[in-house]
Amino acid sequence: MTPKEAKLVNGIAEGKSTLDAAIAAGYKGKKETLRVNAYKMLKNPRIRKALDEALDEAGATIDKSAKVIAEAHKANDNEFINKPDHPVRLKAAEMNLRARRLIGTAEGNISQVNIFGEAFLERLIDAYQARNNPPQ
Repeated sequence: MTPKEAKLVNGIAEGKSTLDAAIAAGYKGKKETLRVNAYKMLKNPRIRKALDEALDEAGATIDKSAKVIAEAHKANDNEFINKPDHPVRLKAAEMNLRARRLIGTAEGNISQVNIFGEAFLERLIDAYQARNNPPQ
């Protein structure tokens, strides 16, 4: 792996966007070109493996992200109960899953994914209701 590729991987593992990581790694060009080129580099199995290893080393394992998402299902909106900050924790899980290319749009453009969108919440509520109120 080249030094620039290593910096790109480290930047993403630190939580930078693909574009910001590419700029910090020293890649030059227009923003959209940098974003597309960085995305293409992340398809390289060697770079993917390095990114997965960097995320695991940083403690951002797939298992931890899955546990955060599962724990978020237990969130309680009651203001009198002390609860974790689930929006921040879900964002961390989203960043991890995005970096691993486990979530994204049909075209693979992960910059368009937003798990906090209204459509996502509606699907989540529908799934919850369907699970708890099966058809008779």
